[in-house]
Amino acid sequence: MKHWIKRPLQHPLRKKLTQDDWVRIDSVLKEQADAEFATEEEIDAACDVLFDAIAAKQQTHLGVLSMQ
Repeated sequence: MKHWIKRPLQHPLRKKLTQDDWVRIDSVLKEQADAEFATEEEIDAACDVLFDAIAAKQQTHLGVLSMQ
C-alpha cells in the first residue's frame, strides 16, 4: 500500500483533462456557459485543483511531521 504523504490523493481526472477541457470547465464555473457543458466529475476535479491552490497560498509554514 502506498502512503498518502508520498503520493497525495488527487481526483482521477486531474491528469486526464486537456487544456481545452480546463477552459470549458472554467467558463462553467464563472457562469459564462451553461452547467450542462461540464460533468459533475469534471467540476469535482476543478474544485480539487482550486482547493490545493488555495491551501498552498494560505499555508504559513512548511509542513512538519511530529512523531510521539
